[in-house]
Amino acid sequence: MGIKLKLLTFFVITSFWAKAQLSGNYTIGGSSPNYSTFTAAVNSLNNLGISGNVVFNVAAATYNENIVINNFAGNSTYSVTFKSTNNDSTSVILSYPSGTSATNNYTVKFNQAKNIYFQSMTLQRAGVDDYSTVVEIANSSTKLNFKSLIIKNNSTASAGDYSSLVIGKNTNLSNLSNFNFSNNRFENGTYGIFLQGLSSGTLANNLSINNNLFSNQYRTTIYAAYQNSPVINNNLISSSSTYYNFHSIDFLYCNSGVEIIGNQFNLNSGEAIYIVNSQGSGGANGMIFNNFIALSGNNSNAMTLSNSGSFHIYFNSINMYGGTATGCLFTGSNTMHNYFANNILNSPTSAKLMLVSSTTTTPFDYCDYNDYKTAGYIGDWKTSTNISSLATWKSTSNVDAFSISANPNFISNTNLHIQSSAVQRAGTSALTSPSISVDFDGKNRHYINPDMGAHELSFDDLKITKSLLEDQMCISKNYSLKITIKNISNHNFSIVNLPVYYKFKGNIISELKNISNLSPNDSIEYIFLTKINASPVGNYNVSTWLSLTMDANPSNDSSFKNIMISPNPVINMPIDTSICAGNSVTLSPGTAYDAFLWSTGDTTSFITLDTSAYGIGGKFISVTVTKFGCQSKDSTLVVFKNCTGFEENYNFQKTQIYPNPTTNFININCNNGIKEFEIRDISGKVLINKSKIHENIDVSALEKGIYFVILYGNNSVFNSIFIKQ
Repeated sequence: MGIKLKLLTFFVITSFWAKAQLSGNYTIGGSSPNYSTFTAAVNSLNNLGISGNVVFNVAAATYNENIVINNFAGNSTYSVTFKSTNNDSTSVILSYPSGTSATNNYTVKFNQAKNIYFQSMTLQRAGVDDYSTVVEIANSSTKLNFKSLIIKNNSTASAGDYSSLVIGKNTNLSNLSNFNFSNNRFENGTYGIFLQGLSSGTLANNLSINNNLFSNQYRTTIYAAYQNSPVINNNLISSSSTYYNFHSIDFLYCNSGVEIIGNQFNLNSGEAIYIVNSQGSGGANGMIFNNFIALSGNNSNAMTLSNSGSFHIYFNSINMYGGTATGCLFTGSNTMHNYFANNILNSPTSAKLMLVSSTTTTPFDYCDYNDYKTAGYIGDWKTSTNISSLATWKSTSNVDAFSISANPNFISNTNLHIQSSAVQRAGTSALTSPSISVDFDGKNRHYINPDMGAHELSFDDLKITKSLLEDQMCISKNYSLKITIKNISNHNFSIVNLPVYYKFKGNIISELKNISNLSPNDSIEYIFLTKINASPVGNYNVSTWLSLTMDANPSNDSSFKNIMISPNPVINMPIDTSICAGNSVTLSPGTAYDAFLWSTGDTTSFITLDTSAYGIGGKFISVTVTKFGCQSKDSTLVVFKNCTGFEENYNFQKTQIYPNPTTNFININCNNGIKEFEIRDISGKVLINKSKIHENIDVSALEKGIYFVILYGNNSVFNSIFIKQ
């Protein structure tokens, strides 16, 4: 009895474990897998459900089967991921042959499924039969994520939706919502992605198609109907389809904040962007920004808005190089409140750039700063057709006042990055929101005058190439600081009130410089109005810099200069000297200087003077000395006297002549008796002779200069000089 009870308990527990919900990591294929096929793994999901997040790591192989993922227990809370073990999307291939009927027309079908991820593998239909849908989404499936997949079939000329790569149609009252496609490659198919919500009154939500590669769809690349705020960004779409009604992005009743941003279209024919009955609402405007659209075929359109309004269409580059194409078509009475700016519409052939139908009333709230360049017609404005000149277009439409007609110089017909062109800095940043501040490549746009089109070629870069300032400064002097600014930008540069600065001893000086149309690699100079006062003595750094918003290379915006402030040198010149003719005198300020410049023109540290060069009389001799770039100047009076006319005797003691220099009078004080005195000029000519000395001797009538005073006493003579000012 005990043994039977134990066996019964074992079987019950074993049975419970065998039917436990899935949770954690499992393997499909390979050596000793949890499941040998996708079908086995999906059956466990559908039958048991999950109690935690589940990841199926799939071994590299081709799995020839198709699967249906249903609504299983736990999928509202937890997710299930199917991914290749080695993260190589080419190594795991889930394949199912194409068929001749709608029965089992899928490789993967989602039936009320939710929270499912497929990642890093190939999903495909093999064979060439028409019924070749790869992924079918049905019955209110939601929260499906497709990442880094290759999704393909072999259908290249079928127009039926049964050959779609991904298709989802509502067949009940619940919407298909919350789908994310990122970093996938879609090859062939009638439709790349076909997703249809419930109705114009009940829109599906959260459709995101980003960073995918679509190639060679025959009828439509992306069809989205009855969607709320779908996001189609950064996809590369190419097609050589000749289908008469080919659409690349086809929106029907897609409202409230539609995003079509950063996509690249290389198409043979048809429509790149086709939007019907779609409106921005509640302040959520449609956004069509930064798209490259290249059309090579006839009868193709870059963009159509039919009964669709409140779209902001900014910074798109359109090139129609195949003949009779149309750039942008606006038609229908509900096409209104659109904003169209900073776009390039170019055609080297006979394409018509703009077609505004007479069925519209006021299609634009704003239309300006666009580039229209064509060998054909600018376009039609309602009943005015085949407008050939931009001037006529402006006057007829009353829009595009600041638009231009310039060759954008695209790199090629399909690579719509611009080269040097008049569209650079020709756009406007004064755009009604929502707008965009980066270009096709994610580079920041200029905050005032961006380039037209999806590519921002221009960049701003100013460089301070040098600061000009004396290396050696002298105490208490003022010095001008000059900087040289070079335009390293790839366009002519203009700015009002560029802030420029310098810093000295911790003090920052800020000034403003205007630059007008400075060509690339040209330079201008700026001298700061506020000079540098050299004080006190010492070594210092002077830094200069500029402040340019959105500078491409801020590292070259500054410059540094080392300076030394030195004291003025002290000169030790002798006092005034008086010598007799025939003698010489040597003058020297000292030797501790870097340079000398005498008033005689000599540059030695001393000079020797005599009457052979200067004759009788007085002469001021000056010298300028330099030390560390600083200069000082001093002078002395050297008087050469004719001593033969009188003999000087030094019995006159404590004799004073004052004031000296003088302007009007001199006084002579002497302790010896004076019989006579004379005043002579430097040539020896007697100008005043008196036998009696008054207290004040009037010399006001004398010219400015140097004069001798000679005093005669008993057996003695005294002579001196004074200066008349």
